Amino acid sequence: MLYLGLIVGKLLLDFWLFYPFPIRDDLQGGCRGYFAELDKSDLMEGLAYLTFLYYAGHTLRMLRQYQPYTRQEFSFGYEVDFAWLYRLLIAASLVVLIFGIFDLIGLLMAGLSYNTSWYAYFFLGFVIYYLSIQAYGQPNPGQMQLLAFEPAQKAPAKENEDLPEISEGEKQTLRQWMEAQQPYLNPNLSLGMLARHLSTSPASLSRIINEGFGQNFNDFVNQYRVQKVIQDLQQGAHLRHTLLGIALDAGFNSKTTFNRAFKKHTSLSPQEYIKKNIKKA
Repeated sequence: MLYLGLIVGKLLLDFWLFYPFPIRDDLQGGCRGYFAELDKSDLMEGLAYLTFLYYAGHTLRMLRQYQPYTRQEFSFGYEVDFAWLYRLLIAASLVVLIFGIFDLIGLLMAGLSYNTSWYAYFFLGFVIYYLSIQAYGQPNPGQMQLLAFEPAQKAPAKENEDLPEISEGEKQTLRQWMEAQQPYLNPNLSLGMLARHLSTSPASLSRIINEGFGQNFNDFVNQYRVQKVIQDLQQGAHLRHTLLGIALDAGFNSKTTFNRAFKKHTSLSPQEYIKKNIKKA
């Protein structure tokens, strides 16, 4: 947007200073004056670098805001690989930085040879291969389509202060639904989906979970999944199936998320829990 605005501004300035334009080929299609004859390539490249810095910083702020939001809205929030997104941003920034350094050197030395500029493009190719390999290895890419990338606006602080406290009845209703209907078995369960089942709004449900249970949505749902895994272990499911298979049946999407959630809720790894609490047949 900044780049486009500067171009439009320049055109308006030319129009204001030099209208009407004479139709002559030697005046670049009719434009005349100092701005028409000036080589603006270096200026535009500088503006392009500044534009990238602005959007890179804005993207970084959005990532930091969105990371906790996914764990509040989606039961698979911990599986979204924000580290990969950070690496993507860093790699793109490094490419722009390298080309910026080469352009600056070329500006100071009145241009660089092809052999010298080749190293910048070699680095660009290396980064492209790196990002391609990283992207190919991302798990569950389909889940990204389930994410809402514009978090709902929070209610003003004054309105929140006037809300009544969460009642035990509201908490009990949610507990009963979770235990009876077992919506946590759906690995793609979201706050909005559960709110629709309970005929309430996502904001109200989120408040019940946050204030009533002191958890975010992700931890709240994973708690039930862990309990389901423990129940299956007590019934000897680990003697017939792998731990990963038991975790997937309970609604988990990956081994990493399962191990993290299990240890968070039991302070033990699944293997340690089996050794200490599950009797051998």
